[in-house]
Amino acid sequence: MEVDVAGLVKHLESYAQSAIGIPLLRTYWYDGAPQRVATAEHHAIAALPDVKLRLGTINSAGQQKGVDALLYRDLITLAREKSISDAVLVAGDADLCEGVRAAQELGVRVVVVGLTGRGSQKQSLELVQEADRSHLLADSDIRRFFTKRAFVPIAEPRRRREEPPTELPDTAVAAAPKRTDVAAVQSAARAHVKKWLAAASPDDVAALLAVDPRIPTPLDSALLRASEAAIGRSLRQDQALRHAARMVFWTEVREHGQKLAQAP
Repeated sequence: MEVDVAGLVKHLESYAQSAIGIPLLRTYWYDGAPQRVATAEHHAIAALPDVKLRLGTINSAGQQKGVDALLYRDLITLAREKSISDAVLVAGDADLCEGVRAAQELGVRVVVVGLTGRGSQKQSLELVQEADRSHLLADSDIRRFFTKRAFVPIAEPRRRREEPPTELPDTAVAAAPKRTDVAAVQSAARAHVKKWLAAASPDDVAALLAVDPRIPTPLDSALLRASEAAIGRSLRQDQALRHAARMVFWTEVREHGQKLAQAP
């Protein structure tokens, strides 16, 4: 899915202000990322005004870890410092009940906002009951902020009819990729990683270099999608071109890291 994050955040902020009736302090966006390395989408979220991005990790099974703890910490810190009187929590996980109770004990009113889908409620009943108030956003409330990515299948190359060889070779030789494809992939990879580096903080670059030569899955997937778009076909079966894209990626990241290290 493609998400209009700016539009979605603005919509939720408008709801929060209308529901509570007081000025909004800020919006916190919680997500997970492998090795806590932010993706291009995460950088776009962090750049929004009055929005704080909080990143936990994602384990090998694709599960978020540490995200609830980040939310709990922010909620309790803001409540203890009397920075907020009300909190609007867009969530549905029962694991957040303890954080809601702790904030309430410090005098904060908590409104829990959930989503409906196909007529069912996507929230823990325990969380709803623990909150001071609850509200459900209908699917139609947020549908306009989500767009399904178009899937363009890669056509199989048409095979030519050829006479069978009179002699079978003893070994199979893999065909080298075309020079034009290599150049296109390298150019696309270089443009993609430069765009990421332009938005990345020094801490983001340091976290990425710490896992060198492994590219975190979200970054690697985005890199390969950009490379595939440059040549108009899948790289799933083309190890040489995937390697070329990743080599360019690390060359740019390492050079950028060295410049940051040498900066005064």
